[in-house]
Amino acid sequence: MKTASTTTAYLLRRVLPVGAALLCAGCLVAGCDDDSKPANESTIDLSKLQFDLSGVVSGINDTHCQGGDAGVKRQTVNFPGCGLGEGGSVATKAGTDGGAAGDDTAAVLYNNIGYDDDCKYAVTWEASKIAQKKDVYFQVTASLLTNGHALSGAAPYVEGFLDPTHPALDGSQKPTSVEVTPGTYVMGPYQFDAAGIWTARFHFFANCSDAVDSPHGHAAFFVAVPATASAGDQ
Repeated sequence: MKTASTTTAYLLRRVLPVGAALLCAGCLVAGCDDDSKPANESTIDLSKLQFDLSGVVSGINDTHCQGGDAGVKRQTVNFPGCGLGEGGSVATKAGTDGGAAGDDTAAVLYNNIGYDDDCKYAVTWEASKIAQKKDVYFQVTASLLTNGHALSGAAPYVEGFLDPTHPALDGSQKPTSVEVTPGTYVMGPYQFDAAGIWTARFHFFANCSDAVDSPHGHAAFFVAVPATASAGDQ
């Protein structure tokens, strides 16, 4: 069984549009307290997980980092500014939460490939079988847009929404983030308690500030949660 230590906790960054209710480690819209953080030594049994694209919502490709004649916009990341080694792999001091995101927050993305809000990272995702009130794990891979290097040590977590009034997803089992290979993470368990098109927002280096060149980044994708099958359909 592969295991790894984890750190994940952060406040809700913004209110997403309708079609999006909080999927955070036991958080309400107002945010998380220390009791909602996953245990530092939590583990995930990766041998029992299989990932696919069944939860992906197809649509237009993400082009918000396209720079016209200049090509793809690639934001340089200041890892030392958050006490991290170049590439983010070695932490040397604690960062701080930079507060609410600015007005340049990118739209929620279709498909399973896109860029973070500030065009620092390329992000892909898939999930274990998605069903209502069942444990779901996300597998996310991130790399730097400037050089293609794996984004290691990012300690990511997931938050999500169904609509502005929907309560938090169940994070009572203390979701964990495990880096299975450099830049690839498995996060969970989370539970969706209703069918619909959810929004899952992946946060990276959440303890760093939210400055444009900070390692802190986030990318949000639509996720389809199917309706529970009726007795006759099972």
